[in-house]
Amino acid sequence: MRRAPATLAAVVGAIAMIGVALVARGRIDHRQVVARGPLHLVCVPEVAEACQSLAGDSVNVAIEGPSTTSAKLTQSTTDVDAWIVPSPWPTIVDSRRRRAGLAPFFGGPAPVLGRSPIQLVVWNDRAAVLTSHCSRSSGAKTGAVAIDGRCVGDASGQPWASIGGSSTWGKVKLGLSDPILTGTGASLLGATVRSYFGRTTLSLADLNNDDAFAVWFERLVASAKGRATIDAPLRRMLSQGPSANDIVATTEAELASILAKNSTKATLITTVDVGATVTLLLAGPTSHVHEITAKQRQAIVAALRALDWRIDGRRPPDATASSPLSLPATNGLPSEGFLDALVEQWRVTK
Repeated sequence: MRRAPATLAAVVGAIAMIGVALVARGRIDHRQVVARGPLHLVCVPEVAEACQSLAGDSVNVAIEGPSTTSAKLTQSTTDVDAWIVPSPWPTIVDSRRRRAGLAPFFGGPAPVLGRSPIQLVVWNDRAAVLTSHCSRSSGAKTGAVAIDGRCVGDASGQPWASIGGSSTWGKVKLGLSDPILTGTGASLLGATVRSYFGRTTLSLADLNNDDAFAVWFERLVASAKGRATIDAPLRRMLSQGPSANDIVATTEAELASILAKNSTKATLITTVDVGATVTLLLAGPTSHVHEITAKQRQAIVAALRALDWRIDGRRPPDATASSPLSLPATNGLPSEGFLDALVEQWRVTK
């Protein structure tokens, strides 16, 4: 798979430009309101290496899971200046603040930096078995590609031999990024659950009052939670083989980035688009974000394009054959309120 060079350097440069802009904003605040200390930039673990390179006298960097940051931002006071995070987290924070009687922190929709389709990645031999099993389970015609989140959840934790695979494969192992520790995890989990119900218009009643779903969700979490860490499940899958994961939910951008270092594995896997996307945001109080110039925004999106994030919906040249040519207008996920409740359900499920 072909890759653009020096992608990490591009990301570091882009985020550094954000820091320059917000430090400049701090100087304005010093003259007009009150003296400010260093810039406080919070990043999700997926961009930790780039963010840590900014740490110094003028910039304090925190690398945190989104649940940790969101808890801080729902307090009456916070020192966070900017947050690089996927949706739905900024909307979740403002909803929680309203329920607590506080004014919104972000004050409106955060600017979109880029989007990336969500995909399932399966070892080829497992994909053949899973396709046949999912087709039978859904009643699809013979030969139809029917691997989706619902069928993956049905199979998770079950012996491969029980669905037509080899007994030497053990149980079906699903890799899913932890939605508490990682930025993309909530979207990946939401896309999987959306597939169970077959729709995006979901409510808390669907989450709490469907006994069949409760059994399905517990099985999915039991299979995925023990392997859900900050480290990308896809990276472990490709470096360690099927002993780590049989199936992984990931993004097009992450897949391209990891395959760049594991190019020999590209012919050993099958990828399936699930019809949903992760949306990466530059979040902060409206007045702060507006002070980032057009030139700096261009640098940000250029760095993301080099990392195979889709800018303005355009398909990156490194995309896999299964990647959609175009993206839908919406992210294809349930509402922010539902995703918030879903992450909490993941946290309390053993």
